Amino acid sequence: MGRRDMTSPTFVCRFRDGVVTKMTTHCAADNLDLRRGIVLSRLAYQSRTKGKHPPPIVGAYFQTLGGDVLCEYDDKTIKQIEGA
Repeated sequence: MGRRDMTSPTFVCRFRDGVVTKMTTHCAADNLDLRRGIVLSRLAYQSRTKGKHPPPIVGAYFQTLGGDVLCEYDDKTIKQIEGA
């Protein structure tokens, strides 16, 4: 399978204030990069809110282009990754 045939999963992230970001993470479906998804989502939040500090993430998941959920994460898992 060539690089063009690969579709990267989308990281969907929900913040405590209700804002949702959807970021393409450029990782393989069998090697999801949660840390990258979190970082990109926090940067997107700041960009969309004109520099406002992002509140805690309450949930997130990776999904395929077709909308199938690959893996879900709760706030505890996300906090562990952020603290590592």
